[in-house]
Amino acid sequence: ERGSNITFSTGTVFQQQSEDFTVTNVKVNANSDTLRGPNYHFSRDGNEGTGATSQFYYDVKITNNIFSEAKTNSKYYNFLVNSDAWNWGANVGTTTNLWWDFTYNGVSFPDGKLPAVGWSNLKLKDPRGVVAVTQGTFVRYFPGYSFSGTPSTNHEWYNNNYEHNHSANPPTLDDTQLMWCNGGFRSGFAVSSGTPYTKDTNKLNPYIDYRIYYDNNIAGKNYESQGTRGESWNYDNNWATANFGEPYYTGQNNWSITGDYKFVTVVDESTNWRNGNYKSVEVYVNGNNKLDSLTLGTDYIMYICLEGPIYQTNYNTGGVHTFTNSNSQTKYRTGWLDCQLRTPTNNNVYDGTGCYIGSNQLVYNNGALRYCFKLFGLESQSPSNLANGVGIDRIFYRIGIKNDPDELDSSTYNTDARSLKSVSITYSTLN
Repeated sequence: ERGSNITFSTGTVFQQQSEDFTVTNVKVNANSDTLRGPNYHFSRDGNEGTGATSQFYYDVKITNNIFSEAKTNSKYYNFLVNSDAWNWGANVGTTTNLWWDFTYNGVSFPDGKLPAVGWSNLKLKDPRGVVAVTQGTFVRYFPGYSFSGTPSTNHEWYNNNYEHNHSANPPTLDDTQLMWCNGGFRSGFAVSSGTPYTKDTNKLNPYIDYRIYYDNNIAGKNYESQGTRGESWNYDNNWATANFGEPYYTGQNNWSITGDYKFVTVVDESTNWRNGNYKSVEVYVNGNNKLDSLTLGTDYIMYICLEGPIYQTNYNTGGVHTFTNSNSQTKYRTGWLDCQLRTPTNNNVYDGTGCYIGSNQLVYNNGALRYCFKLFGLESQSPSNLANGVGIDRIFYRIGIKNDPDELDSSTYNTDARSLKSVSITYSTLN
């Protein structure tokens, strides 16, 4: 404004003018809103509770035209108003939702829904039905067995798309399920006292008490205790020697997969593996090739399961599981194939069988060139009506990242190595 209503003295303004600002209201609880677009990047991205760095705040920028354009450092005055002013925790104010998934009571997502970018052909599955397989002191975990919860079947991960509102599948957040936060699935953060291992010192920790926020004070919205929970894996080269396990994919003699992990289980139902003479699959996490993606076995671990009629009597191999789905249909699947271990000389598909193709120089040559995994059964040409991948209906991928406190301090938590932001899947003719 020009200064007709403002009187100047020797640097002192002694007559004030008020100005009304136009504020655009955004109803972010509407499915059509920009903030609720297909990427779903707008989720938890602020410290818990109130304060200048809290989940909700607004920033007022006032342009002061008293100063010349040349004095850019004095042109703007920034004023931060924290969430105390809006009383988010008191369940008053404008309905606001910046959460993806089930952490806000006023919104729901279709079962199995994943962001369109980076996950376009995949669906998120119910994580239950996982049991520990113990061999001496070594422990691994595989889905597909009995589960103690109610309601339950032996194959929740197969039958159920993930219910974001937790009405049944699953009825609550599973301890081993990764939660989405600010553009990716993220593991937990230790809630013990001290810095940096507290939920308040890292704003990207999604395992918090959401009941303090608007319209959220209901049962089942407190996930604080689950931030430190996961599956405690422990197997290494000593396990492989004692239990006839395949070599590690890098060829190194000493290796170890040890620590607590949280997972996502996703399914590809696209049938893109059919009628292309495919034998394997290339998978990259947070990238599109070996150079720009996370490191297998270090940043994440992965296991693959295939289902279809080819695994009936037509595919003569050990380890095939026969089960009944939720529609009382008999189904056949492989065990969960271990992507960190190389393929065996035979075609057994027991749980934990290696599937990394280490004998092809295009995949491994003095080091891993690709993350390429053999899909047992995809190579089968008999019977002819199930050949070239037609006999495989679904392919499941189970991907886990570390949940150990020493892996998740405030200096590393926001790195790509501590989140699952995308999965690139390409079916391949390499064998």
